[in-house]
Amino acid sequence: MTGILSGKLTTEELAKELHRNPKTLIRWRRQRRGPPWIRIQGRVLYDRKHVEAWIEKQLVEMPDGK
Repeated sequence: MTGILSGKLTTEELAKELHRNPKTLIRWRRQRRGPPWIRIQGRVLYDRKHVEAWIEKQLVEMPDGK
């Protein structure tokens, strides 16, 4: 995509990058989980920078054993 929609991913594109089935992202949307998304004229898109921020929030720090 170009212009204002550059940096946006479709459900299928993001699913491929996350190694997930597109149905998983659809389920996450219904459950209000997963990365933020926008709907423009019935089309769901994900902003890459918001997806990257969401991924960063998924970090699980392990205790150091002390």
